[in-house]
Amino acid sequence: MDAYHVLMVHFPIALWMTATLAIFLRVFSDGPLAQSVDRALVPLLSASLVFGIVAFAIGLMVWPWETISASALGRNHVLLASWTVAF
Repeated sequence: MDAYHVLMVHFPIALWMTATLAIFLRVFSDGPLAQSVDRALVPLLSASLVFGIVAFAIGLMVWPWETISASALGRNHVLLASWTVAF
């Protein structure tokens, strides 16, 4: 599952970081590149939200809830994942 973790979890995070950089670019610039990136922001955020929810759901399906909730690390991991998707 480690190889798929990189693809499934870090891909939505990379999309969210790209959206954040696009927002900062649009705040500080009014050029044609910033306007083009602004038009791509909604699809970018939509795709990252869908992929984030899918990664969260698959993470809950892979590990039993008893295993995750037994350790502080597992509880913090689920809490951080839920905050990331909700934010």
